[in-house]
Amino acid sequence: MSKADEGRLIHIAKKRERAKEAIEQRRRKLEEETKSLKSGITTKFTANYDAIEDSLKTSTVGLVTLDEMREKQRDVVEARFYN
Repeated sequence: MSKADEGRLIHIAKKRERAKEAIEQRRRKLEEETKSLKSGITTKFTANYDAIEDSLKTSTVGLVTLDEMREKQRDVVEARFYN
């Protein structure tokens, strides 16, 4: 193997290593963006929904008719909007 071939092999190996590092950086960046998007969505919507659901569960225990259930649901939703 000549000196020129060795130089080319070293150059190609370095180029490959830089490409691997660039891909790894892009992968890490995408993972971070995905985590931030997922956490943003869950914090925006679950807390409010859970509060309404919990109040509905506690206020509808022991109701007999569907009309009573609907009335309680309507009351809870209206209370949420007016508070």
